[in-house]
Amino acid sequence: MISRWFKLFIVSGFAFGFSLAWSAELGNQLGWDNGNAGDAFSAEFILSGQDILQRLRLNGVAAALSIDLGRVEHQLRTTLVSSDEHVFLRGDEVDAVNFYPDEDKIIVNRTRWREIRRPMETKARLRLVLHEYLWVSGYPDTNFVLSDQLIEPLIIKNYSPSTWWNPINPVNVINAKLVFSTEQCEIEQGRFNLSVGSETIELTSKVTCGSVYRKIVVRKFSSLLPASQGIRGLFHRFDISVYDQNSKIGGFTYEPEWGACLMPPAEGCPGSGKMIVGGVELVFLFQREPL
Repeated sequence: MISRWFKLFIVSGFAFGFSLAWSAELGNQLGWDNGNAGDAFSAEFILSGQDILQRLRLNGVAAALSIDLGRVEHQLRTTLVSSDEHVFLRGDEVDAVNFYPDEDKIIVNRTRWREIRRPMETKARLRLVLHEYLWVSGYPDTNFVLSDQLIEPLIIKNYSPSTWWNPINPVNVINAKLVFSTEQCEIEQGRFNLSVGSETIELTSKVTCGSVYRKIVVRKFSSLLPASQGIRGLFHRFDISVYDQNSKIGGFTYEPEWGACLMPPAEGCPGSGKMIVGGVELVFLFQREPL
């Protein structure tokens, strides 16, 4: 099942600056299905929330501070996030503002976000997002006291959102093997280029497989058609066809889950479980390159 609130992204093949200029025209358009962003700024804010949530789950510091991450995740999925060119609180311009306890709503300051989204501001960006989501989750974070306690134990390295989240469902490795083969029977590993929107690779069984021959053709393509009206996004799909010596014997279309690898462990994360077609077992993976 694909998480509904992940069905959005912010970059096509163009520079992110174009996306920001385009999204500004949307004004305060809210997203779809509670919590989903209607512009690129809100999208990055929400995805930053998922980023910090996964980091906290891996660390365990939240439990030590009696923070229920389930409550925070609920607000990530349901809080309405929008953006405005400038945001004020009691007459002072601020990075973002929430409306707790009256509304599950956050407004992001687009002018400030242009600065805080820079790679060298990664820690400050995640701190701000966590601060807002703590408030709407019912955890008062006055003067960032609570968010600072949660952020400090985490090892946060700088990264560029434009690079990290493009596409939203990354897969760059496919492993294949014959279901009924001996250990000596091998099929070469396939690799994809994340920066390329469309490519085709072919995998074939090696001579160690004897008379059992399989060829796997995998066609990757991108889509800019989001689930929400008025939103542009980039995600990948894969068409898989399996052939024996004579003809095609099976195939399917696979779309990795959106956002599942947003903050993977250092080595990467699985993009799928085992999928079997034409006697071939396929597993898709995302292997993260060193920062």
